[in-house]
Amino acid sequence: MEPEYPFFDLKAAKSLVPELRKLHREYTEVKRRVEEALLSGDKGALSEYTRKVNEIVTKITRMGVMIRDLDMGLFDFPAVIDGRSAYLCWKVDEPDVMYYHYAEDGFAGRKRITERTEILPLT
Repeated sequence: MEPEYPFFDLKAAKSLVPELRKLHREYTEVKRRVEEALLSGDKGALSEYTRKVNEIVTKITRMGVMIRDLDMGLFDFPAVIDGRSAYLCWKVDEPDVMYYHYAEDGFAGRKRITERTEILPLT
């Protein structure tokens, strides 16, 4: 069953960046440890990796955030921008949520959020 995703305004999306950054660091560390364990022949590490990654993914999706690429640290926040279905977009190496893209455009169509960008506010 697909999780239901809420709509975000810019303030709500930005408020989740610290937690997303922390969860992405956890994921990166788990992945590194498992790769080391597998290289040393510890096949049991794979089930531990799967369990921990599932926990991280569950935490993120329960926040209403869409994971686009966990390795890259790319996340989308469903939104309504200029009256259209869109996503506020954040990548872990960016300081904050600064971009958006319309649903049909994807990551390649990212645009910078400006003061003229009309993001439907949460009420």
